[in-house]
Amino acid sequence: MKQIIYILLLFPITLLAQESNNISVVQSPNSYDDGFSIAIQYEHQNNIIYVGPELYHFPKLNNIDYTHLIGRFGLNANLKVIRFYAGTRIGGIYRQERVHALLGLEAGLDINITKNIFIGASYASDMKTDSKLWGNEDYHTVNSGFVRLGFKF
Repeated sequence: MKQIIYILLLFPITLLAQESNNISVVQSPNSYDDGFSIAIQYEHQNNIIYVGPELYHFPKLNNIDYTHLIGRFGLNANLKVIRFYAGTRIGGIYRQERVHALLGLEAGLDINITKNIFIGASYASDMKTDSKLWGNEDYHTVNSGFVRLGFKF
């Protein structure tokens, strides 16, 4: 009976022990019609969760520079070569010297190329409150696809 209790207590610790820190460069290829955008993400992850910030910049989006800083938090499913993840996105959009709220969901997958390099694709659906800059709506929803190149350390 003691062995079963020890196993039940130690099993979650072994799951949490598999930690990594990642830096990724992110691009949204479906937004090329509006110009070039780029993001950088830092991510701390273990076998269960991931957490980290993202800084995204899109010059002259609808003739107004767009920058957002968000926090990302979610769940992982790590296989040997592929990682699946889904989570939340919350933060602020900086446009015309004002900050607007952003709240969203994301899901994606990463494929390990080497032990320290991966590529990924993701989908995000964000509710953004910067609509008042060009209309009467309080918010609008943006659905985006992203690709990324990441480095583990």
